[in-house]
Amino acid sequence: MLEEAAKNNLSDMRAKCVSTFLEAYGKLEEVFLNHPNCTEENRTANSSTSHPTSLSAVLLPDAPPLIPHNITTTKAPQPVLDSQNNTGNLHSPRGGNSFIPLSNRILQPIMDAKATAFLRPLESFPIIKNGTMPKLNQDEPRSSKPRSKKDETSELPPTPPPPPPSREQQSSEHVKEPIKENQIKNKMYKTKTYERSKNSRYYNDSLHAQEKHNTRPRPKDYEFNKVGGVAIYVRNELSSNEVRFNVIAPRDMEAIFINVQLSKNPSFLVSTMYRHPQGKSETYTFIDSVINKMLKQNKPFYLLGDLNDNQLRTTNTKSPLKTIIYKNGLKQLIEAPTRVTSTSSTLIDVIITNKRDTVLSLKNAPCSIADHNIITAFINVKKPKRDPITCTYRSMKTYTQERFCSLLTENITALNNISQTDSVDEQVLIFTNIFQSCLDKCSPIVTNTFKRPPAPWLTDEIRSKINERDSLLCKSRQNVSDITAHNTYKNSKKEVIRLVKLAKRQFFRSKLNDKKNDPKATWKIVNEIIPRKQQNQEINSIHQNTQEIANNFNKYLSSIGKNTYNEVKNLEAKSENKNNNLNNANLSDDVCNSLNTKFRPDSITMPELVALINNLKNTNSVGHDDISLKYLKDSGKIMYTYLLIIINTSIQTGVFPKLWKEAIVKPLYKNGDATLPSNFRPISLLPVLSKILEKAVADQLITYLERNNLISNCQYGYRHHLSTELALVKLTEEIYNAVENKEICLLATLDLSKAFDTVNPELLLQKLTEINVETTWFKSYLSDRVQSVKLNNIVSQKEAVEFGVPQGSILGPLLFIIYINDIIKDLTDCVVVMYADDIQIIHKGKLSEIDKIIKNTETNLNLLQLQYNHLGLKINPSKTQCMFIGSPFLINKINRNLFVNFDGHQIGFSDCIKTLGVIFDKYMSFENHVRDLCKKTKSTLIYIQRMQHMLDRVTRTMIVDSLVISKLNYCSLIWGKCNNSLIKEVQTVQNFAAKVACGGGKKNDHATPFRNKLNWLTIKNHLKLTELLFVFKAMNSCLPSWVIDFPTNDVRNTGRLLRNNNDLAIPVINSQFGRRSVIYNGPKLWNDMPETIRSLPSISSFKSNTKKHLLLKEKNTDP
Repeated sequence: MLEEAAKNNLSDMRAKCVSTFLEAYGKLEEVFLNHPNCTEENRTANSSTSHPTSLSAVLLPDAPPLIPHNITTTKAPQPVLDSQNNTGNLHSPRGGNSFIPLSNRILQPIMDAKATAFLRPLESFPIIKNGTMPKLNQDEPRSSKPRSKKDETSELPPTPPPPPPSREQQSSEHVKEPIKENQIKNKMYKTKTYERSKNSRYYNDSLHAQEKHNTRPRPKDYEFNKVGGVAIYVRNELSSNEVRFNVIAPRDMEAIFINVQLSKNPSFLVSTMYRHPQGKSETYTFIDSVINKMLKQNKPFYLLGDLNDNQLRTTNTKSPLKTIIYKNGLKQLIEAPTRVTSTSSTLIDVIITNKRDTVLSLKNAPCSIADHNIITAFINVKKPKRDPITCTYRSMKTYTQERFCSLLTENITALNNISQTDSVDEQVLIFTNIFQSCLDKCSPIVTNTFKRPPAPWLTDEIRSKINERDSLLCKSRQNVSDITAHNTYKNSKKEVIRLVKLAKRQFFRSKLNDKKNDPKATWKIVNEIIPRKQQNQEINSIHQNTQEIANNFNKYLSSIGKNTYNEVKNLEAKSENKNNNLNNANLSDDVCNSLNTKFRPDSITMPELVALINNLKNTNSVGHDDISLKYLKDSGKIMYTYLLIIINTSIQTGVFPKLWKEAIVKPLYKNGDATLPSNFRPISLLPVLSKILEKAVADQLITYLERNNLISNCQYGYRHHLSTELALVKLTEEIYNAVENKEICLLATLDLSKAFDTVNPELLLQKLTEINVETTWFKSYLSDRVQSVKLNNIVSQKEAVEFGVPQGSILGPLLFIIYINDIIKDLTDCVVVMYADDIQIIHKGKLSEIDKIIKNTETNLNLLQLQYNHLGLKINPSKTQCMFIGSPFLINKINRNLFVNFDGHQIGFSDCIKTLGVIFDKYMSFENHVRDLCKKTKSTLIYIQRMQHMLDRVTRTMIVDSLVISKLNYCSLIWGKCNNSLIKEVQTVQNFAAKVACGGGKKNDHATPFRNKLNWLTIKNHLKLTELLFVFKAMNSCLPSWVIDFPTNDVRNTGRLLRNNNDLAIPVINSQFGRRSVIYNGPKLWNDMPETIRSLPSISSFKSNTKKHLLLKEKNTDP
């Protein structure tokens, strides 16, 4: 070894190598010579040399040289291994401490405090166990066939017990029961290998060698210079390759990932990691990121390593690793301590997997060469059988609209009883029972168990073709020489493939067309085509008794509103200044006195009912009565009459049907610890019939509120002709105006906890009374509501819901904005923009008045909190954010140490804030928003590109429009004011989207032909179209005048009639910052449009003609 090292320019390491080998050799020589089976020939051969020139030549006849893994080299020799032996592959990003490889021949470490020798496995080399060595027989012929365990054991002599360790050994290391050779299997994972290299090229060059060293050297200035590497040893019988994820590891983190491919079995991922005990929070972000990357591979993975996060922690501090495990639906397998000292017992070595059912057994055994136990998992690598799936659904085999209507007609006599009673509850009961009984006859509920659910696109024709193909295959195999039979089979196979592709395209095209305006539903369908990610954390995967879990979830969800309300009221009672500066007088006293009549819902007509039902979104979701909108529409000619009677009875009597007050709740995992119910979002499913009644009342209530101006102009949520984009237009126009006046703005955003769940019904009815609304029907609507939680077809017990507006309802959001309508009445010297429970507050002023701006912000935030406390709503101070906005010249002069005092918290000033889906930064450059937008849309396009061969052009375009273009269009009126370089980045995304939608486009192909095929405008022209549509709506009274007002030129401005008197007046704005505003750019674009387009009567005609005008200008300007 040393002679070979000298030939490879390692003379500078000779002394260290000699010392290392001699120390290791001395330990093994003592055991070797003292063994009773050692022959005189061996002793003579050993004594003939004072010290070996090649340690392996003495110990292992004909063995390859030893390579110490702790030697720092400039150019290390390439290892050469005998392919006939049980050798393996070493995967290591930073190499080399001793480790026990998982091989059935031998890779036994020899270790002391300073040196490590790695002995390579040879078929002729016997196994060292418990510090003893069996007899060496060099004349025994080698055999390429591995010996069985029985043969190995029979050759070994009795093993004497090891001598007791000395005091020095006891103090320097923990002496534990060693790992036996028969415990060693196919793979071995080791952390802290303590290897350093000045040149990483050695490892890259040998990456594809028989022994692989996948390594990255540790820098000299490494912060934690005692942190070692990690390694994975894999036998040659297993095919493996290193996997690289596009995630940068922190400096205090070591990790390596490999993919193991088994013959005729699915592949799986293996990772080993080491995290420094003083590792920062970025290490957990890295772990979470790579776990998400591995989950996206859609295959089993096993993560092993020393992560220095005690899983036995009993303090109140949460384990970040546990949160990551629960959030991603994983399982940590080790339960006992893995490092035991005289003062502590911790579980810091873990095995984490997403496939717990593949793990057959676990071992957590002490190790004599380290103070950590060796943890082992035995996994079943055979292809698992598909678990049977039990589905309960309505069979459509015998269902037809004609048959369903015929069955309902047979029950007309019973249905007529609805008009004979004045009790709305009895009417609903009759309606529901007859509807369900007829539906059960023609579309019965069936429960089937599938080992493998049939593909929904396979038709009877395709199945017959598949059977024909299989029979032709059998015939061709019976007579291999029959070329005609073989060609017939090939043609049949091609025909089946063609039919299946066509059927799949038509199936997904039909489904996507039904959900083209619903991005969430579109993503669900896309994930059916190509599985993208595992489903969210299942609750029953954490616990065992599903019924008990469902009951506990329901108790929590049904009481969270009342508990939060009581918590806020208790804090309010303790506050010494709870009544300071709080005006509890009714906001609407003057308005109520001016109203001549009270609002009371009126009965509706049949045309109104039909319009209400047609305007509801087509969905397959049903409530507890199992009545879907599809069946209701199919039976409309018969059942609409009786439904109209029920709705009008409810309105006239002021009673909301009890059967329609029951909700089925499905918890949806959000983030955080999956064992906590607070980390799940409740999705309530209400009967579709109740939504029709709610819609009838809500439309009348909205008309009453808007006609009498009872809703604050600051509220943009759940109102006609208003949206999040308009709310942000109001916000940005105020900021641009302030910057034009050389002022700075302080933007504060507030977050509420469980806002809709915490509404007090009594206070809500009081608010309705204040605005002259008759509350009899609303009181019935809000009272006696119950809900159940459904988990995996298990329904919990019913629980009463005393607080909150019904989740998933139509009236709920409207009632909420009435509930909080007057909370801003005490705020002064500020601009408020609200969208439901999201509130943004802007305070403006000169830079010299910055202390006053902060003081006003603190005052208004405290007043707002008092108003919220009065309503029982809880502000989350930890999520309240503040940010100064203005020109860079002024913002850069602000002291970074300033903060806002709010509710005992010191809120620092952020550099960017995300509100209503748009990321604002302190310079209003929207750079963060555009970069984030491009990143998300590019990843979506790459994902769609993977499945483009399964979809036709129309379907691909539909998916791209729904999942990519809709994101680019969202609030483009706001972020479109960014600079040209960012616009080019968005244009690149649009070009990519056009190529994906059309199919066949290459990276360097010009994008214009693809955009022309799709009739798309460039991003710049699309932004112009958006701004022109906004001006058109404002000019034609499609927007409230208080949102924005564009003044026009007239005869009085000029004194005479001119051609441009119908143009919009362009305000005088001096700064480039202020010229980003809509009030400046909108009139400029409008005045440049032809008068024939500006005078069009409808939005649709104006939009189509303006788009044609801009497309024509594009073609004329293209080179």
